[in-house]
Amino acid sequence: VGTTGQAAQVKALVNMVMLSVRGQTIGKWITGIRVVMFQTGARAGFVRAVLLRSFVIGVLGSIAYVGAGIQLFDILCIFRADHRCLHDLIADTMVVRTGRS
Repeated sequence: VGTTGQAAQVKALVNMVMLSVRGQTIGKWITGIRVVMFQTGARAGFVRAVLLRSFVIGVLGSIAYVGAGIQLFDILCIFRADHRCLHDLIADTMVVRTGRS
């Protein structure tokens, strides 16, 4: 588990830094999308892109009996007209295309 655990920690750290600086994880970068502030389209930063989008939903999702429902609701929000999930609404963010092919 040592090496695998360390690799996962490095990946998580890289993704947090990339989200904070570029609004992208490795996967978002590959697919040409990024996270921005909903109202302005500006960089979301660490608090919105990492803490509010990931950590809050992670904590809510770990609550016994209701966590699975919260996570399902988060996913199903993608079908809203603006395609923003619960984590986007909490952080006041949205995902946009970068124009990269």
